[in-house]
Amino acid sequence: MGVLMKYWMIALAMMTYSHQTFAQIEADIEAEMNMGQSEEAKIDAAEQKKFLEREKIRKEAMKQAALKSAQEAKNLAAAADREAQRTRLEKARLTSEVAGYQRQIKLNEGLKAKAQKEIEFQKAEAERYKKFAQEYKDKMVATQKELDRLNEEKRNIAKWTQEAKEQALKNQRNAAYAAAKAKQQQSYNDKAREDGGRIHRAVSSEGGATPYGK
Repeated sequence: MGVLMKYWMIALAMMTYSHQTFAQIEADIEAEMNMGQSEEAKIDAAEQKKFLEREKIRKEAMKQAALKSAQEAKNLAAAADREAQRTRLEKARLTSEVAGYQRQIKLNEGLKAKAQKEIEFQKAEAERYKKFAQEYKDKMVATQKELDRLNEEKRNIAKWTQEAKEQALKNQRNAAYAAAKAKQQQSYNDKAREDGGRIHRAVSSEGGATPYGK
């Protein structure tokens, strides 16, 4: 096998990462070194063997690098899957939370609207009852004034009644006194008239004048 062919085979083995090809090349080189060839051929075979060893080392390093890269890629893919799964779970959780927040917001808005409506209603009720209270207060004040007026009128009537009663009693006493005096005077007059008649009759019988004329 020619030198260039050997190097080509080594390069092919590197490209294909074929252990069988490497083993075949190494066996060929060992066979050439043991065939009793010229010193130059032996040196060339030794150089080829060294090159082959270097390539094997480089190939193993590349293989390990490839395996490491593949493992890293696998690990990254697994990590990506885990992250994707975590992201999906987190997204689902957050979506559920957002939906819950949206429901709560909608509920809160409804409660706010209801509370605002209730506040407006209570304000209107307060104003209405405030108006009623003022109206009844005004009525109470007017009624109290009327009651005070009636009480004053009642006191005045009672006072006038008492004064009239006292005046009536006084007048009654005066009338009784006057009647008694009149009766007394009448009695006196009657007696005086009776006495005068007797005198008149006496004087007339004697032919004299009387206080009542002739």
